Amino acid sequence: MYPHLNLGYNIELPLYNLFIGIGIIFGLLYLDNLIRIRKINFITDKKIYISLIVSIIVGFLGAKLFDLIYLDKSINLMNLYSGGATFMGGMITASIIFLLINLLLKTSNLLAFNLLTPSLIIAHFFGRIGCFLGGCCYGTHTETLFGVKYPEEAPASVHLGANMYSHPTQL
Repeated sequence: MYPHLNLGYNIELPLYNLFIGIGIIFGLLYLDNLIRIRKINFITDKKIYISLIVSIIVGFLGAKLFDLIYLDKSINLMNLYSGGATFMGGMITASIIFLLINLLLKTSNLLAFNLLTPSLIIAHFFGRIGCFLGGCCYGTHTETLFGVKYPEEAPASVHLGANMYSHPTQL
């Protein structure tokens, strides 16, 4: 619906990326607060952050690769740079990497996943708002009260037809 924020001077900020970033920041702030409340010792705290940072980076790559495989596109640098990203691919990749790094660092995976899950939900919440603003996941045609009419240039209008209401999958 509003995929970019125009900052002027020919600068546009993708709102999906902005909201993913906001979600990650709020998720990390919540995680930090949770670690402080539970009085997790310093060494365990740092091990969890190391595994989290590495898994986020590798998870973004996994999200891109999953999207390319799902859309049956060739895997090359140009497609990785310009292609989309799929949450499920990132989640699967990041979870596996997070699990493996915690095993290598001898951190309790149960503790780490219990600490991380609320933060992941917070980050995902903001990501879905960004996805809604991007208009990429538009759902199917609906006649219900909850339908959304996307602008004519949005993917939903292109695929479903102009002046059609769809049920946005993010909401």
